[in-house]
Amino acid sequence: MSARSSSWLLLSLVVLTALLVAELRYQVGAGSGSTIVGRGSALVTASPAPGFTLADRETFSETITRPLFMPNRQPPANEASETPQPARRVARPDAKRYALSAIIIVDDERVALLTDTATGGLSRVKEGESVAGWKVEAIREESAVLVNGDTREELALRTFGPPIVAPKPRRAPAGAKRRPPAQRAEAPANGSPPKRPRRPKRAPRQVQPAPGS
Repeated sequence: MSARSSSWLLLSLVVLTALLVAELRYQVGAGSGSTIVGRGSALVTASPAPGFTLADRETFSETITRPLFMPNRQPPANEASETPQPARRVARPDAKRYALSAIIIVDDERVALLTDTATGGLSRVKEGESVAGWKVEAIREESAVLVNGDTREELALRTFGPPIVAPKPRRAPAGAKRRPPAQRAEAPANGSPPKRPRRPKRAPRQVQPAPGS
């Protein structure tokens, strides 16, 4: 092969390479589609795919209500209902259910003994402590104050009737003579029965003779 033929062949390869590079740049820069090159086939240009948009939530309502990966095809309990349920109110016992049985005051410490009239249970509480949702606000000498939110109840100390007072001894009227206490006969030391006091003997009566005898 002559030098002139080699030069023309090399120039042809360079031109062909430049054309291929230019075609590739054009396809990449245009972005209108992709080019598929197959051996022994013509160039095929694919049309661009349409834009993807996610469907609405209502389209998957059946899938949400009946999940595919749940054995019973039911949603979990916490997701079955989206409506929040109102909180249940816990019923608290009435403060009047308790009876104030005793109050203990030692220096600055105050303790109240509360008796549950329904169960008979006894609770020992201090100021600031709580019993069945009721806070002991104050403990006084004869009452205790319980607070539950805006409700305020005062329990009076339970009393078991008036105190029993012993009768006072009667006093003798002024000027009345007191009777001397009765003397008891003392038993002798040897254990013999006590002797009765002897009565004094009466003197014999003197009979005077009648006149003229």
